[in-house]
Formats: sequence, C-alpha cells, structure tokens
Amino acid sequence: MAQDLSSEYEAGELRRRAEELLRQRPEDIQDIPGDDIQRLIHELRVHQIELEMQNEELRKTQGEINELLTKYFDLYELAPVGYFVIDQKGLIIEANLTGANLLGLQMRYLIKEGFSRFVAPHSQDQFYFHRKLVLETGTKQACELRLIKKDGTVFHAQLDSIAMQDSDGNSNQFRTAITDITERKQAEEALQESYDGMERRVEDRTAELLQVNEQLTREVNERKRAEEVLGESEEQYRLLVQNLPAIVYRGFKDWTVQFFDEKVGHLTGYSSEEFNSKGLKWSDIIVEEDFETAKQDFIKALKTNKSYVREYRVRTKAGDALWIQDRGQIIFNQDNEIEYVSGVFFDITNRKETEGKLLTYQQQLRSLASELTLSEERERRRLASNLHDSTIQLLAISKMKLGVLQSSAPSATLAEELGGIHELVGQALEQTRTLTFELSPPELHDFGLEVALERLTRRMEKLHSIRFECVDVDQPTELDEDLKVLLFRAAQELLLNAVKHAQAQNIRVSLGSEDKQLLIKVEDDGVGFDVLQEEHHLTAPGGFGLFSISERLRHVGGSLEIDSARGQGTRVTLTVPTKGKTGKHVGELK
Repeated sequence: MAQDLSSEYEAGELRRRAEELLRQRPEDIQDIPGDDIQRLIHELRVHQIELEMQNEELRKTQGEINELLTKYFDLYELAPVGYFVIDQKGLIIEANLTGANLLGLQMRYLIKEGFSRFVAPHSQDQFYFHRKLVLETGTKQACELRLIKKDGTVFHAQLDSIAMQDSDGNSNQFRTAITDITERKQAEEALQESYDGMERRVEDRTAELLQVNEQLTREVNERKRAEEVLGESEEQYRLLVQNLPAIVYRGFKDWTVQFFDEKVGHLTGYSSEEFNSKGLKWSDIIVEEDFETAKQDFIKALKTNKSYVREYRVRTKAGDALWIQDRGQIIFNQDNEIEYVSGVFFDITNRKETEGKLLTYQQQLRSLASELTLSEERERRRLASNLHDSTIQLLAISKMKLGVLQSSAPSATLAEELGGIHELVGQALEQTRTLTFELSPPELHDFGLEVALERLTRRMEKLHSIRFECVDVDQPTELDEDLKVLLFRAAQELLLNAVKHAQAQNIRVSLGSEDKQLLIKVEDDGVGFDVLQEEHHLTAPGGFGLFSISERLRHVGGSLEIDSARGQGTRVTLTVPTKGKTGKHVGELK
C-alpha cells in the first residue's frame, strides 16, 4: 500500500511539473499543426501506458524482493547455527540472532567487539592460528574450541570459516559458522572413557573392538570435514545446502514440509515436489514404531528451549529403513502459536549400524572372558584332582609308613630322624591339601556350593583374626557346575577384599532365594566407602575383581549390587537365576 501511494505521488508530481512547463511555453503548442498535436497526444498516451506497465512491474519486483528478504531473514537470522563476520583484527563485524544467543548477548553489543573475548583461555591459540590460516590461505578452514558465554558458561563449539575478498582481491575479513557441539563432545568423551575402561581390563581380547573404535573415529572426522560454511545471502545459502551432508527443511505442526533441497530424493526416493505440494507428509514415511517417540521429543522441546535433536527411522520409497537424526528449532508467531519449524535431517544409518556392531562385539567379549575364566577353572580342577589322587595319596601313605618305621626304629637316634622326616612329610601333605583347595576345592564339586563356602570361611577364620559366619541353606540348590564355580570365586574375592581393605571384625556370608533367584550376600562391619567416588578402585589389576564379577554375572543373567557408606560397613549382593525350583527356601537374609 505504501508503494502504491508513493507511485501515485511521483506520477502526480511529474504531471504538475509538465503542466507548469506547458504554461511557460504556450507559443510552442500554438505553432504546432493539429495533425501533429493528435499524433503527439497518441504517443503521450502510449508512453503513459508504458510507464504504468513499468510501474506495475516495479511493484511486483519490489514484492518479490521483500519476500526474498523475509526468506533470507528466516534462513540467516533464525538458522540453527551462529553466523559471524570477523575482520583481520578479530573484531565482530556482523552476527545473526542465533550467534548472539550462543554467546548470551544482544546483537548490538557484539558489533565491533573482539571475538577472542568469548574464547576460553586455553583455546586462544587455536582461534589465533585458525583466523591466521583462513586469511592467509583464503580456503575453508574448521576448528573446535571452547567458547564462554556472557554468564561464564563454557561450551564446545565448531568453527567453519572462509575468507572474504574485497574488490582488490585482499582477504581482510572472513565468515564463520559456529555450531554448539557440547553434547556431541560429551558423548564422545563418555564413549572414549568406556573404551579406555574396557581396554584396560580385557587388553589382550579387544583387537576387534579397537578396530571398530578406529572406524567410528574416522567416520566422525569425515563428518566434520563434510560440514560446510553457511553463507550470508540467499545464493550462498543455496550453494551451501547443495553441498551439505544434510537436508534442510521447513516444517509445520501438521508434519507437512517445505524447502527440501533435491537431496531428499536421493535419501528417501520421494522428490522434493511431493513434499512441497503437501501431497506427502513427513509423518507418512516415519516407521510406525518410532512415531510416538519422535512426537514426544517434539512435545518435550515445546516445554523446554524450543529446540530438539531426535533420532528415528523412516521408510524409503523402495521400502528400506533409514536412521535419521532430526535437529530443529520451533518458531512461534506473535500469538505464541507454532508458525513453523526450521531444521536439518542427517542420515545416521551407518553410525547406527556401527553402534549395533559395537554392542555385538561387547557381548562377544563378555562371552569370551567368561569362557576363558571357566576354562581356567576346569584346568584348576584337573590339577587339583591330580594332586588329590596322586601327590596327596603318596604323601599320606609316606607319612603313614614313616610313622610305622619310627615306632619300630632300633635306635632313638634313628627314631628322632624318622620323626623329623615324618613331620616334614606332614607339612608337605598339609600344604598340598591347601594348594588343592586354592586351585579347586573338592568340596565344591563333591558336596556343593554351601559346603565349599563353609570350609572357606573356616579356613579364613584360622588365617585372620576376624570372626566369620556362614549361613547355609537347608537343602542344596540346583546349580550348573560352571555357575557354582563362578559364585564360589566371586564370594572368595569378596571375602579377600573385606579382609584386605575393610578393617572388619565380623564378616558374614549368607545364602537365600527369592523369585527363583539365588542370592549370596557378603557383609562386614568395616570402614565402608563411598561407592560413587571409589568405583574406579574396585577392580584389582589381574585379579577376579568386582568388575569381572559383575561382567560374568551379567553374562549368565545375574547381577552384583554394592551397598556401602563410610563408617557403616559394606554389603555386596550376588544374584543369579536358579536352574529350577530350589525346593525349600534357603533361609531369610537379614
């Protein structure tokens, strides 16, 4: 409307000036013949129509320009990443709304502000060399560093920058796109810690897992290199969209979408025209099992910061299922209603497949570790059986015969010598029996877990000035041979830990059953510890530590639970499923 009024005003002003000129030169018209005047009037009318048509074209062009400016504002100012223009001195020349929000300042306070003010101290060198490299080479550069918001909050960010050349071909400024990658860095650090922990404990069995980790790292680096800088104009934005490893979209609350680039066809098999015409909704291709989760993530975003990152599967036109990471920002109108959603889609199918392989390898490693432990226990039992059937028997017979020889010795000197030998053989016999028990207690295989634990506590009570109590079951529990060995070794390790570290005076081992599960509890009245703070100390290097116990119990469907506090003792509970009914319950655990 303002443009129409302006055009009308300009036309009236031109007419007024023309009439004034005509009044000043009346003789010119009087001298013109009548036919010429008619031709002149005709030409003026034609010229007037041409001017009106040109004016209409100008109004249309102005409308298109305004529409383009609106689109540019949406795509630039409200983009999910921050855009900045920085000069060679490091001063901020331009910034979009998202960039201002990232740094926690209003846009007007950013202009002419040194960008290094928002760079964490230990990242200053990174930013300096990044800026220098961009301006000197004139090529696209990327780096990761830590930035500081106005309120002091530190976050991880990725900078993707490219130099800007002036009319003389000099690079005095550069554009940079800033992405908050804090969640990704935290996930990478957590994943790396998990990898490191596994490598320390199963170092000689993790070759395949390391290969997967290396492959995953390579994929992450490739994705970093594939990210490109968003431009400040619509043409630059269009070029960037075409090269991004992602699909940019504008969506609405009814799941219709617009502004897909042509890559959506390569990803889903459906063309962008099918979506833009609203003949096809994005919800139509989401896998049914994942739709509710995607919906709930959107509702959660409405209640929080209006942005979301959600992962779900979509079904392509060919029927294949692909994993999609959907990153978006919800935009509201003046009436606080959802106007649209701006975001990007990433194809993360390869990453999901890699994560699945990783989980499979972890399960295989647990199975391998469990099998190696059981193989070791079988070898222990074989050695113990050989010692019991051969060496112990020979020592016992030797001791018996030495006793007979000692009693019938012809002289006191010979009897004394034979008595010394008899005592030495007896010590050897006792040490061999102890070694047999430590290798594989015969009671465990001959009489069951309850008897073996009872003898174990009696032996440890003799060796240490600690009172041990073992609460047995009334009837034996039906357990597999390997499971008996696992539980005995686990209980033995818990008792040794209590003796070494707990400074306890009383230690109690109790067995019970609950919901077709066997429970073994080892309780002491020692100093206790903070489980959360000292969790990384719970595994003894090279031993059958608590981590190994937990992993092996998990492999057979069991679990390990630690309940402790400083000055309040410790209670460790082992739980495993029983093979069948245990008959009578194994007593109540207090």
